[in-house]
Amino acid sequence: MNVADKPELCDFYLGSVVKKGNLKIAISTNGKSPTIAKRLKEMFNEVLPDQLDELLQNMHIIRNKLNGSFTDKINKLNTITRDLAVTGNIDYKSGEKRWRKIASGFLFAFFFMFLGHLALSYVPFHDLLVSAGELPRQMDSLFYWMILAGFLAQPVDGALGMGYGVTCTTILLSLGVNLPAISASIHTAEMFSSGMSG
Repeated sequence: MNVADKPELCDFYLGSVVKKGNLKIAISTNGKSPTIAKRLKEMFNEVLPDQLDELLQNMHIIRNKLNGSFTDKINKLNTITRDLAVTGNIDYKSGEKRWRKIASGFLFAFFFMFLGHLALSYVPFHDLLVSAGELPRQMDSLFYWMILAGFLAQPVDGALGMGYGVTCTTILLSLGVNLPAISASIHTAEMFSSGMSG
């Protein structure tokens, strides 16, 4: 007899059954909690892939084609199913890792959104843009020639492995730049280029 609402009167318990084609899994809690059995059934239905029935068919074909003693067949089948079990574990854990990555991504996005809000609220970007717009007009035209000389000297240095200072000095001296300014510009440029290389 099975009496679902009075477990003490039961001679047996009907288990929750998960069906995936030829695969059937029965779940029983000995009448302690049919709700847990129901939830486990839902979880197994969701987690177990629909391709399990095809897998069972293939395993049946493989088992029928195996030769050798009973022990040999068992060992071969254990090897095959062990690989499948490992793959299943990896897939299950990778799904969990994927959700952790998504959650971490949302957390980082919220953090950067908050930082952006603070930056846009308290940093005077309008004043900075106005100052940046006025900066080119305040620069001496010789500064742009120094930048051009650096760009021209860099391919020479890249091709030969040397000559940046000589090329820059030659160009800037021909433009009438004094030696202290040339030395300062070359050493500043090399400081930054060496820092980037490092």
